[in-house]
Amino acid sequence: VGEFFSWFDTQGIVPKVKGFHHSEDYRTINLDGIEYFPTPKQAEIIKILHDAHLNDTSELSQQFIITAVENDRETNYYRLKDYFKDDKHSLQIFEELIIKGHRKDTFRLNIS
Repeated sequence: VGEFFSWFDTQGIVPKVKGFHHSEDYRTINLDGIEYFPTPKQAEIIKILHDAHLNDTSELSQQFIITAVENDRETNYYRLKDYFKDDKHSLQIFEELIIKGHRKDTFRLNIS
């Protein structure tokens, strides 16, 4: 195995890291070797969904998530997707990391 990794190093090839990895503040996320850089609120949403996943309660309602992110402050966001409309990268984060749950208006992370 060591020779295998050594050959990759000599060729300048970096093997993809499988799985879900994140910085402490969730502002840098790596999913199966692809890096994402969410905004602070997007990172908070992903952290909430990741905590739910780790708790074996992976699906949360978008209203619960929005209330948790906004701390009961009034907001113009009514859908989870609204937090990911800033630019192309934000939309990519939503489409690749977050998927709809089994019940209406629920979401979960796209990880196993």
